[in-house]
Amino acid sequence: MAHQWEKLVDSSSIGLLPTSLVWTVALANWGLNAQEASCTPSLVENKLGLKLQTQGGFCSTQGNSSKCPVLAGLNASQFAQCIAKWKGSSREYDVLAPQITFESDGTTIRYSSASGSALFAINLRSTNDYTSMIKETRQHVDDDASMHSWMSGVPFDYWEQYLSIEQVMLLIGGLSIIAGFVVSVGFVFSELSFSQQGTCLKRLYVSLLGGLLIAVVSAVSLLTVVGFCGLAKIQLSGFTAMSCVMSTGLAVEYSVHVVHRFIEAPAGGATARIDHAMAWLFSPSAMAFVTSAVSVLMMAFSEFRFVRLYFFAPLAAAVIASYFFGAVALPSFMGSFECIPAVSDETPNEEESNDRPAKEEPSTPLGNEKVAV
Repeated sequence: MAHQWEKLVDSSSIGLLPTSLVWTVALANWGLNAQEASCTPSLVENKLGLKLQTQGGFCSTQGNSSKCPVLAGLNASQFAQCIAKWKGSSREYDVLAPQITFESDGTTIRYSSASGSALFAINLRSTNDYTSMIKETRQHVDDDASMHSWMSGVPFDYWEQYLSIEQVMLLIGGLSIIAGFVVSVGFVFSELSFSQQGTCLKRLYVSLLGGLLIAVVSAVSLLTVVGFCGLAKIQLSGFTAMSCVMSTGLAVEYSVHVVHRFIEAPAGGATARIDHAMAWLFSPSAMAFVTSAVSVLMMAFSEFRFVRLYFFAPLAAAVIASYFFGAVALPSFMGSFECIPAVSDETPNEEESNDRPAKEEPSTPLGNEKVAV
């Protein structure tokens, strides 16, 4: 423990504190002066290169070498008795080891939150400073297999996310895009099957192509929002990552309707089919975009810069990007290329003749006479 403490203190991110604040060291120093034969520490060779007392450590020079007091060779019951005696005779216990607990038999000791001492991180001015401090300190504590101990505190509780936020966002974003692809293919195929349009193989083919287009729109929307956050110097965090990933869901919402309506359009050219689809979808898509934009816009008037920067800006970018790629760019692309065949055998003229209401011929004030139209 003393060796780990001194390694941490030597770090550029940790304030300089004496080794005597480690509770095992304080217990050994107490044993030197307590006149308790059973709790007297042994002076062992300083094989770990621990600091001397003149350097803020607890070891002392012995001839040509140095030795350190270590309370060793005791069984669990004897060690528990020494800690109990230290607790009753020294105030250092209350400061350095207030949370050592004993089992009912008084022999087994739990050390999980024993130390009351606190290290102080310094020179932390940016996210990179925090992440560097976490990596630098953990190599001496968390990653040290010789003893199971770990660092804790606000820098670790909050800034921990920045060690893997990029990998986590890529993983969640990728899974979201895959999920959107699977759900879109299932939705389009099921709807075409229920309406019994085309053969089973043709329904599956167009559903897979449509799902692929929807997945591409989702991926492009996600990359656009992430790129916007980078250009706007918005620090990537759990909040911004959530907003970025939400763009995939918004993109699916628009693109799945466009693709589905395009597939069900009457057989014909791509331009005529996308015109058929967007004549029906433009207004509801635009209204959906407006309602989403208005709901997000409310956060722009927040008094807290944190809300405006980490919630409003990414969400606004997600709403705009997903609508553009799902309801503008995707129809433009599909109208330019014959990428997905129609499943309907009905021609545009046939559908129009079936759907168009009968035209009423205007009558003249003379009653039954009709005029040419």
